[in-house]
Formats: sequence, structure tokens, C-alpha cells
Amino acid sequence: MKLHGLELGMKSPSKLPWLALILLWLAYALVGWNLAVYHVIWFMGLLIIALAMTLSWFGSRWIKQALNYIPTVLLVALTASILVTLALTSSLFLPLALIPFLTTFYAWSEMRFFNRSQNSTFWSLIAIAILGLSVGELLDLWVLPSARY
Repeated sequence: MKLHGLELGMKSPSKLPWLALILLWLAYALVGWNLAVYHVIWFMGLLIIALAMTLSWFGSRWIKQALNYIPTVLLVALTASILVTLALTSSLFLPLALIPFLTTFYAWSEMRFFNRSQNSTFWSLIAIAILGLSVGELLDLWVLPSARY
């Protein structure tokens, strides 16, 4: 509905949040380049651990029940303290974990705001992340080759 040139109401579901998706792609491209230069083995280990934890998270009743008993404020405080500790002690935490996490969360929330289904949002973000990691690897291989050790 338009009122005096201003659009009111929900946004069209055909629109995409391009800024969020470009930022997500750029964050994962930088992570892919950084991992290609230095930390491919660490990345594979973290990927396997994250996959195992995610699969166990969704399949475990014990974890779901434990999270139901933990107060939300305590969970937020613990998560924030862990993130701050990692950011202060590890110089790799910010570019390899925090920035991609925040851009993924931003893109996810924007996609959900534009009335995308949860399944569509999930697969879109996965595809953009994989594309970004691949471009970062190709950037290291062909455009800015790093010194191999």
C-alpha cells in the first residue's frame, strides 16, 4: 500500500537483501583466502567438529532438556564471556570466526525478514558461504599466490 509516496506494509517476497548477501559472501571469501594461506588443516578439523556438534545438537534430547533448564541470561552471559576471551587471546578468532558468524546471522535475519522460508534461507546461506570459501581459495591460488611452507 502506498500513502503519499511512502510504501507501507510488508516487503515483497521477491526482493532479496543484497547488502547482507554480499557482506556474507565477502566475509567467507576473506576466510577462504586466509585459510588457504595459513590454516587449511585447522579449518578441516573445525569443520568436522562443528558438523559433529551440530548433528549431535539436533539429535540429542539431553542437550535440548539441559538448555531448557539453563536461564537465558546465564546462557547469554557465558557465550559473551567466551567470545570476549577468544577475541582477546586469539588474533585469528576475529577474522576466522566472529566476522563470518555475525554476517551469517545478519544475512539470516534479513532473509527471514523478507519472508523467505527457513529451508530456502538455510540453503541460500550455505551456497553463498561455499561460493565465498571457494573464491577465497581461488584468490590464493591464482590472483595473490602465497608463499607455501
